[in-house]
Amino acid sequence: MIRRREFLKTAARTGTGAAALLLAGNSSCREGKEGTPGTRRLYLEFPAYGGQQMARLGRWKAVHRGLLEDPAAVIKLYDLENDPGETHNVAAENSDVVAELRQLMILEHRPSKGFPFPALDHPEGIA
Repeated sequence: MIRRREFLKTAARTGTGAAALLLAGNSSCREGKEGTPGTRRLYLEFPAYGGQQMARLGRWKAVHRGLLEDPAAVIKLYDLENDPGETHNVAAENSDVVAELRQLMILEHRPSKGFPFPALDHPEGIA
């Protein structure tokens, strides 16, 4: 189950506004299957506000912003266990985690004719 508090916290941090995320028909929020303890997955995308994706896996949170302007934008990674305020991007030190969450973003995105997300709807659209 997705925790509402965590969802709203993420919405606030991405600058989208929780109301916009909750009311927009073109946002997507999917929770992946559970694996081993601590590996619950969460994926969220929002094509407005420059195009954004977020993926969670246990203690890790990957954020991909500015996709409409630059589909190859860098993915930022935060260790929520040690940095709950998401102040330090640890992507460089954890490239394996970034790769895993990037793959999750690719696998969980579903193209939609009703709500297109051009930066993600094409294979070359994600870095």
